[in-house]
Amino acid sequence: MEVQTILWPTDLSMNSLKATKHVISLAEKYQAEVIMLYIDGPIRICHSNPPLSSI
Repeated sequence: MEVQTILWPTDLSMNSLKATKHVISLAEKYQAEVIMLYIDGPIRICHSNPPLSSI
């Protein structure tokens, strides 16, 4: 298997940082680039119930 890039999504919490050793190990094993994707949390795009004035 050829691995060139590893996408590592993380929220930088203590639990997610435990994966760091594994990500580095895989990157070294496959000589792959690591792209860290920081996830801050869900973003509310719209309200589930629109205000009455918008109806």
